[in-house]
Amino acid sequence: MNGWRTVLVSIILSLIIAYIIGSLYPLPIVGIDRGNPVSTITKTSTRTVTETSTVTTTLTSEIYRTTTVTTTLSETIMSSTMVTFTSTTTIIEARELTSLELIIPSFRFVDEGGELMLAGRYLVLRYTSWRPVLIMVDAVNNTNYFYLTPFQVTVPAVYARLLEYDGLYYTEIYDVAEVTDMISSRGLSRPVLLFKALNGWACNIVSSTSTINITDCRTTPIKVEAGTGATIIEAVVKYVNTSSIQYVSRLLYEDSQPRDLGNASWRLLQWLEENASYDYDKAGSSYSYIYDPITFANIRKGICTDYALFTATALINLSSSVYILVFNTTKVGHATAGIVIGGGFFILDQGLPPIELEDYFSNLESIIGGVLVGDIFLHEVWLENNTVKLLMIRTSLGDLLRKYPDTNTLNDITPGFINELINVLRERYRYNPGARPTGYLEFNWGGFKYYSDIFAHEYAVYVANRLTGTLGANIVITSVDALKPYTIRVYYQG
Repeated sequence: MNGWRTVLVSIILSLIIAYIIGSLYPLPIVGIDRGNPVSTITKTSTRTVTETSTVTTTLTSEIYRTTTVTTTLSETIMSSTMVTFTSTTTIIEARELTSLELIIPSFRFVDEGGELMLAGRYLVLRYTSWRPVLIMVDAVNNTNYFYLTPFQVTVPAVYARLLEYDGLYYTEIYDVAEVTDMISSRGLSRPVLLFKALNGWACNIVSSTSTINITDCRTTPIKVEAGTGATIIEAVVKYVNTSSIQYVSRLLYEDSQPRDLGNASWRLLQWLEENASYDYDKAGSSYSYIYDPITFANIRKGICTDYALFTATALINLSSSVYILVFNTTKVGHATAGIVIGGGFFILDQGLPPIELEDYFSNLESIIGGVLVGDIFLHEVWLENNTVKLLMIRTSLGDLLRKYPDTNTLNDITPGFINELINVLRERYRYNPGARPTGYLEFNWGGFKYYSDIFAHEYAVYVANRLTGTLGANIVITSVDALKPYTIRVYYQG
C-alpha cells in the first residue's frame, strides 16, 4: 500500500510541475506575413513527465532564408525531478545579415505588450504601438552607458540589425557580439540591462567576449527616459495612410496620371524643385518634429526628413516598395528616399535628377557634404491590404551596391537618349536628317552625369521643354549629337 501511495504522490507532483512549466512556456508570437512562406519557427517541448506540447509560429517575408538547428536543454526541478526539453528551430535569416544562427529563447518577459528574448547570438525585442526603452547601466554607480535602439541617436548606442513593423507588432533584432563589444569598450564593471515599458525592470548581465546571459530580473525604481527627437519609423507609421497618400497623389498627378513609376518619380522631383524649398531655419534649430506629408505639401518647405517622408508617400501607391535611407556623413546626418526600378536603385533627394546608388554615394561630398560614416539604415515601406508595413535593415553600402549595381557606368548620356530626344523633338518639329543645317543649339546640364536609360524619356522631355522656348516654331531638326562633357547639340535648318 505504501508503494502505491508513493507512486500516486509522484504522479500528482509530476502533474503539478508540468502545469507550472506549461504556464511559463512562451505564448506564440504573431508572425510576419509577406510574400511566399520561406521561414518557419517550430518549437517542440517534450516533458519526460506527462505531456508533449507544440507551439508553431510561421514567419514569411521576401528577405529571409532559413537555418535549422536542433538543441536539447536539461533543467533540474526541485532537485529530484529531471525535465528535458528538445527544441527544433527553423529561424529567419536575412540576406543582409552576414550570419544569423538560431533563436532559442532562454529568457523572455512580457511587460504590458513588450517582449524581450535572449536568443542565441541575438537579443530580440517585440512590442506594439510604442517602443520600450533598453539601456545598459552600470549597477555600481547607476550610470547609463549606452542605449539599444533602432534609430540613430547622439549618445553611445548599439543599433538594431533589423526592425520589422507588420501593421501591429514591431520586432527588433540586436547582435549579441555588438552588445558585448560595447560592454567591454565602455568598461562596465557590473552591467545591468534596464527594460522600460509601462513598468521598469532591471536584469543582471553576465557577458563574455561573444555571449551574454540575463539573470535575476526584478522590478526597479530606476528612472529611464527614451531618446528625444522624432524618427522616420514613427513618422511612417503615424503619417503614411490613405488620407495622406490620396492628398499627395491628387496634388502631383491630378492633371494627368503618370505613365509609369519612372515618370511619376521624375514629376515628383520636378515638383519639389519648382515648388518646395529647404527650411534652413528649422535645420538650424533644435526642432526635430517631422512634418506629415499634407503639412509639407501646404507649407512647401522642410528639411531632409520632411522631403523623404513626402517622397515615399507620393510613390507608395505606384511601387511595390519605396525606401527611406538614413545615414551619417563626416559633416551631416541625412535622410533621403529611393526606389528600385529596372534593376537599379535610384535616390530621390529633393530635386532632379534621380541618382543611382553608386553615383550618389560616390559624389556625396558635392551633393550634401562629407563622406559616408558607418552603416546605412535602409527603411523599406510598402502597402499590404491598405496597411502600411515597414522593414528597417542596417546594412553596409558595399552590400547594397552588390545587390544594385550601376545600370550606366558611362556616367553620361548614351545613344539611347539621343534616339529618344529625336523622337520627342519629332513630335514638336519637322525632322529631316538629310537637310543641310543652318544653325545649332547647345544644351549643357550637370544632371547628365547621373543619366540612366531607365529615365530616357523623362530626360528627353525635360531637355525638349527647355529647347522649345529658344527654337523657332518653323525650324526643321536635322540631327542631334552628344558632346563631352554633359552637353548635347541640336542641329536645325531655318
